[in-house]
Amino acid sequence: MYHNPETMGFGCFDIEDKEEGRGIVATNKEHVANQIAQDGGVIWCIGRADEEDDTFYLFQRIDNPTVESGDEVFSVHLVGTPVFPRKGSVVLNDKPYFGRIEDALHKGVQLLTDSEIIADFEGEFRRLWREDRKQRSGR
Repeated sequence: MYHNPETMGFGCFDIEDKEEGRGIVATNKEHVANQIAQDGGVIWCIGRADEEDDTFYLFQRIDNPTVESGDEVFSVHLVGTPVFPRKGSVVLNDKPYFGRIEDALHKGVQLLTDSEIIADFEGEFRRLWREDRKQRSGR
């Protein structure tokens, strides 16, 4: 999923969950949303901090999304559990796999089927959790 600050009117770090513990992704791609939810999906959230920023961040992971009715702008909301550590994010521009995902970044919600990229994202997620745990324990 790509969070486009031009479309949304705010950057990826300005997203606030309306309800604590819920990650919400809005889209008009009902078929893709249903596929993601049906497969017990994981939504990898990628975005930019603002319209002027060319840096792409992996800023959230949402697990076990379900499809809910949308609003007047987006027909469908995928709602799941956000699981990234507090304030955790990864700059993607300098990652070796960035070239393989760059074209897809401006297409909103879509299925990610490349097992190597998924493994890379999983590795980034585990690294963030280790850093967060270390920080919390004071080591």
